[in-house]
Amino acid sequence: MLIYRLLISLVGPLLWAHRIWRASGAVEAIWPAQPTKSDGKTLWVHAASNGEITSAKPLLVALLGQSPDLNLLITVNTPSAVKAAREWDLPRTQVTYAPIDLRWRIARLIDALDPAAILIVENEFWPNKILLAQDRGLPVLVAGARLSKTSARRWRFLPRLARRMTQAITALSPQDPASAERFCALGLPADKQLPELNLKLFYTAPEVTAPPTDRAQTILAASTHDGEDVQVIDAFAAAYRLNPKLRLIVAPRHPRRASAIIEAAKRHDLELAQRSTGATFDADTAIWLADTMGEMALWYNAAALCFVGGSLVAKGGHTPFEPAAHGMALLTGPNIENFEPHFRALHAAGAADIVQDVNALKDAFIALPNTSKLRKMGAAAHAYHAQKGSFDPLIQAILQKL
Repeated sequence: MLIYRLLISLVGPLLWAHRIWRASGAVEAIWPAQPTKSDGKTLWVHAASNGEITSAKPLLVALLGQSPDLNLLITVNTPSAVKAAREWDLPRTQVTYAPIDLRWRIARLIDALDPAAILIVENEFWPNKILLAQDRGLPVLVAGARLSKTSARRWRFLPRLARRMTQAITALSPQDPASAERFCALGLPADKQLPELNLKLFYTAPEVTAPPTDRAQTILAASTHDGEDVQVIDAFAAAYRLNPKLRLIVAPRHPRRASAIIEAAKRHDLELAQRSTGATFDADTAIWLADTMGEMALWYNAAALCFVGGSLVAKGGHTPFEPAAHGMALLTGPNIENFEPHFRALHAAGAADIVQDVNALKDAFIALPNTSKLRKMGAAAHAYHAQKGSFDPLIQAILQKL
């Protein structure tokens, strides 16, 4: 533990600087407002970013509905997540940036808030937070916990700390069987595991009016990363030359990367319209750059095929559940570690294709007008997403500990 505290003290300023950069220097990101203690019991909910906290929204709404005297403090690490959670306007809820995992910062928040328990969403395992909560007698619960092979290997370099931290957890619902095994290997007692739960499966497709597109001829590249959207545009350009009716919507993981996407389109002499500038998406537009936040439902409804980003580069892949909920056929690269059991199951069900490189991606784009296949894949994806399961065991565990 001493080694970790030394490391986080050294790295803390870098984490702080990174947050300030992502938030464009906003004062709140530099020094978050201290939450205030509320009447009744407060649950401190922490998630990393927009995707994680959004996936937890149905769970939080259910908790607030079942416990009228419950208050929530939601802490997240990114400006987009702060904005999204505040726009929900949930009752009895405060939203702010999470403190860096320095012991004094965590203690300061706990002293001000006096929470009854902490709920961690997915994979935000910060030792000072968890062990200080244990010292204060606070239950620590984890919803939809994910532990990748890479993260598990890293924790094995600090085996005593990993064991202390996992044993300090009160109850944990693993996201998949592989994560469950890895948590047990790090020291989590078997009797602290709840049934498997993937919060992203509870995403409900909102009713929105999609842009006017020929859905069967439109591809969405969702949550693409540095170097990946360029490969997608290369593949699309080859398919577009054979079929000028094709359209591509690129929704990058980080909108600030818009300039790289614009340059990639220029290299292929492809007309591009940029959403953030108010440009019109019309029949002459080959590529739509969806570089805004909070509009993904529009793009899911506008396309029949979704390439799930983070999979042609070593990011482990992003969630297939949101496009599946919209009845989209799914396409992914080979890097699917974060959701591998689900992608394999979706592939077996005829809902998803897994391509190995940009050439295979090009071939998939060329084959897009096969509308019969698209409909079958989209229907299979939608059926898979409908098998949600239940988060009732987790709700009961939280309410019991509160």
